[in-house]
Amino acid sequence: MQSASFKISQIDFIKALFMMRLKRTLWMRILLLLIILIIVSMIIIGVFENYIWIIVDLMIIFLIIPMITTFLYINDALSPGAFFNTLPHTIEVKDRKILIHIEIQPKSETSDLSENAIEPKPTDVRLLEFPCSDIEPYYAGLTNITLPIRQKGIDGLILLPVKAFKNQDNLIQFLNEIYDNTDRKEK
Repeated sequence: MQSASFKISQIDFIKALFMMRLKRTLWMRILLLLIILIIVSMIIIGVFENYIWIIVDLMIIFLIIPMITTFLYINDALSPGAFFNTLPHTIEVKDRKILIHIEIQPKSETSDLSENAIEPKPTDVRLLEFPCSDIEPYYAGLTNITLPIRQKGIDGLILLPVKAFKNQDNLIQFLNEIYDNTDRKEK
């Protein structure tokens, strides 16, 4: 079974990466809680004690938090297991593997629309493979289903929009094919 061609919006992709990181790692939860507590406490101290603490609070918001998000973006979003989500692609399950066909549009050589313009080259298709056994239990949302990938040296995710399949039965069949092909032993 193969999905229709789709790509995920960048906002949905970043939200899914952040939520996956929160669910997987304890240090991310602790860091988020610590940042929230520091910000709230500095606002309270700044209002009642000294306004300089509000400036320190703003430094945390506008310096520390962007550095953390940049780290997460470079570490997670650009990894081989996740970058393809924002590109047009299709997904299929075949021979105990998930095959991702990435459609890459070549750049046109001229930008004018005159008669001398060169016709665009056909779409280049790249193939990524992930064994079904490397897929962890999925997270279902209202519009997307997140399939976390935990492969040796690669952490990533596959985001499946519900609209990528003709109907709900095709989506359920697709998910069943993935999890029926895993090598997991039930505990």
